[in-house]
Amino acid sequence: MPIEDWIHPLLKHYTAAPQWAKTLVGNAYSAVPVGVRYGRKAPEFLAEIKITDPVVLRERANAKMLAVLDAATQHVPAYRGLKDVVTRSGLEPMAMLKQFPLLTKQDLKANLDAYVSKGLPESMRMATFTGGSTSVPMKLYWHRHVTRPKSFAYNGEFDRIAGIGSADVTMALRGRSVPGAGEPGKALWMFDPIKRYLHL
Repeated sequence: MPIEDWIHPLLKHYTAAPQWAKTLVGNAYSAVPVGVRYGRKAPEFLAEIKITDPVVLRERANAKMLAVLDAATQHVPAYRGLKDVVTRSGLEPMAMLKQFPLLTKQDLKANLDAYVSKGLPESMRMATFTGGSTSVPMKLYWHRHVTRPKSFAYNGEFDRIAGIGSADVTMALRGRSVPGAGEPGKALWMFDPIKRYLHL
């Protein structure tokens, strides 16, 4: 079981801590093996990303899209009326997707419960919020023990392709408020040694 999900509620305290404390705790935590931090699914997602055969990738993309749309029409109240699109239309998965309505953040915020899957118990949901970079912060749910390792694997591969090494620092202009940044004389930045982000 990944410890990332268990310690997530402590993130706000880590972020608000002085830089010396973040450095101490962050350096220690970043030394914890990936399998312990992100759980047994992390290697599965890392292996999945290594697939480069275009035929296999297309097949996997179609299979995954079909699975997502099928799950949505079975378990998400707002999409139950679209079940025939998935079961009877005979369309390719990407064409099926076009039959699903586009949504705005306002649509989701107004009726979030209608868009939350009932196929998972509430204990497997982890509430989180977007950073509000568009000035409209939004609540959403992560799938406990799945979203974090998948995000870690895919973002890590993106970094690798972009030429970002494990010792490199990435500048982040979103997602975190820098404690004290609005006060005269206080730092406009903070460094997260776990992900090696320089937050501005």
